[in-house]
Amino acid sequence: LAVRWLVGGMYMPLIDLGYYAISYLCLAEIIVTLVLIILELIYIKKQKRMMRDAYVNGYTDEYFEKCKKTISKYRSYKAVSLDSIYLSAIYADAKRFDEALTLLKSLDVSAMKKRVRAMYYCTLSYVLYVSGDVDGACAAWVSNEAVLRKYSKRKGIRTDLSCGILFVNWLLHYTDEDEYGSQKVELEEIRSMTTNELLLTECSVMLCIKALRDGELSAAKSYASDAYNSHTRYGEKQRIQKLMKIIENAYNVCEEEKTLSEGE
Repeated sequence: LAVRWLVGGMYMPLIDLGYYAISYLCLAEIIVTLVLIILELIYIKKQKRMMRDAYVNGYTDEYFEKCKKTISKYRSYKAVSLDSIYLSAIYADAKRFDEALTLLKSLDVSAMKKRVRAMYYCTLSYVLYVSGDVDGACAAWVSNEAVLRKYSKRKGIRTDLSCGILFVNWLLHYTDEDEYGSQKVELEEIRSMTTNELLLTECSVMLCIKALRDGELSAAKSYASDAYNSHTRYGEKQRIQKLMKIIENAYNVCEEEKTLSEGE
């Protein structure tokens, strides 16, 4: 630009000046965009490393503090709501139920879109259920059943949300007494409708527990294997490994009883 100005006798037409100004502005915008993309990729890499560390070594206070700090920087309340709902499920996986419920209750439900609200109540009911407050889980579900039913099936398409709603509804209606195995069929159907790893794991774990209670060791072993192959969280891994140990012990008992009966 300086050379062009000197060659032109320290004169430059306004149209040329505008051309150079626009060119430099476009170049600056491209540079800024590239820098932001690089920073975003670095951030994503750090987040993935943090999640991987939590999966391998377990959850720490530092991990949760970093998650909350990240959420606090969001400008969109939708992003705040979605990630807070997700984080509450991680708290529940770590068996930090009080913190999960405190986080959920800190959110402004009235400011949420209906779909996010359905996710909120589904997660709230789930967290209450796994914390041992079955009555509270049922109450939260019943009082918000209209919005939950609306998103349990959208235009005939099964989504992660609709499958999640169906699964939590199944949990709330689960009983040990199931003479015809209808609950097992329902859970198998939910499992077949989703590709979400979390839901696949949860369904497989519950099917494994039911198979154990019914004395179906082979099926229980298969479901436990499925759950382990699809799990993504540290708490899930610990619970699945306990189930596998129970199944292994049950097999050992069966072998011992078989040996004793043959000896007689």
